[in-house]
Amino acid sequence: GAIRKSSIHLCDLAGSERAKKTGASGQRMREGASINASLSVLGQVIAKLASGAERKGVHVPFRQSKLTHLLTDALSGNSVTTMLANVSPALSEGEESLSTLRFAESVKKVKTKPKVTELGPEEPKQMLKTLNAEIEMLQNALVAESTMVPKQIEMAIEGAEYLQRTLSAQAGDQWAEAVQKTRDL
Repeated sequence: GAIRKSSIHLCDLAGSERAKKTGASGQRMREGASINASLSVLGQVIAKLASGAERKGVHVPFRQSKLTHLLTDALSGNSVTTMLANVSPALSEGEESLSTLRFAESVKKVKTKPKVTELGPEEPKQMLKTLNAEIEMLQNALVAESTMVPKQIEMAIEGAEYLQRTLSAQAGDQWAEAVQKTRDL
């Protein structure tokens, strides 16, 4: 009996924010510029993926924006990805609609290969043991040095503790029950 886990991510990309068209200024204009920068990087990532860059060993700039970093798995990983493109029939929106359709066309060329990833019933417990040991080792190192916590170590401890809490919440007392339900499927 292996355990299967899945997740769903919904992302509304809105559209490019043209300052002239929206009449934005100040904070809104900066937000629009930030959205445009993220969409531009997303366009670059999709263009590289559509050309098969990952298979050719070419770097794909997923970490250049928060948006593309969050969408890394959806765009290149073990997932099923769907894009909905909304266009307007209004003549005043013709340029935006055409741009959206071009973007959607390039997204269609990106291929992902979803596979079922299964965890054995014993794996979460082993991961929890490893995380607990790592947290304890880091905390002991801090006590032994009796110095202020360097930012990297503090972040490592926080990350390990978060992962441990997440796994505990998933694995918890109901883990055996979840294993049995999965076996019954």
